[in-house]
Amino acid sequence: MQVRDKMYPWFRICQFLVRSLFACVGGVRIYGKENLPMKGPVILAPNHMSNLDPPAIGCMLPRNFQPMAKEELFKVPVLGFLLKSWGVFPVRRGTGDKEAFQMAIRILESGGLLLMFPEGTRGDGVTMGPINRGICLLAKRGNAQVVPIGVNGSQVVMPKGAKFPKWHRITVRLGEPFTLNDIPGESEKEKTTNFAHELERRIRALCAQDGLMLKSAFEASESPECESPANKAAVQAPATDESQIPRS
Repeated sequence: MQVRDKMYPWFRICQFLVRSLFACVGGVRIYGKENLPMKGPVILAPNHMSNLDPPAIGCMLPRNFQPMAKEELFKVPVLGFLLKSWGVFPVRRGTGDKEAFQMAIRILESGGLLLMFPEGTRGDGVTMGPINRGICLLAKRGNAQVVPIGVNGSQVVMPKGAKFPKWHRITVRLGEPFTLNDIPGESEKEKTTNFAHELERRIRALCAQDGLMLKSAFEASESPECESPANKAAVQAPATDESQIPRS
């Protein structure tokens, strides 16, 4: 798949159409656009609560971006074609998809803008899911700045399992970018853990500005009432070995 970073006409047309559709269910407002670097490799890292999150973010950005999307979406007639035309690339969840990582690295190494949900899957709108360590490896390999994003309202318009949207405004709030080098740590493992904690903290703080008080997966793991097998699995971020990421 081709790496794209410039705002080509088809992308601008899609942005306009998507904004028009969102206007019918309450609209989208974006804050902090000045925090988005307009050049160089950048990873957009938002919280994830609805299938509406990618288009809500993308329709408001002043720069072209390429997101990961679960492989199943590309099998849907028409939708799969549209996703490919927008530069979306598939990822096989839960398999350590090397091809998806390689594509993500190519985007970053070419100075592109990558959208990646660090939780890996949609949350419940109450507790933020664990940060996948893969985003740390991508930030390192791609020498990328990471922009935390807080999304609020999408879980009301179309929560997980909903078939029809409800009326509610969606807010997208971009935080200040930071890099892996900004995070302290005496070892790579400690640096990776600190990076995940800091990214989660920033995303939750951005959501809180619009009234969405997400609980921390890290803090929940330390609570006695969260010792069930389900909760333990929820707070354990998938271990991603750097050796699993192909060298380009």
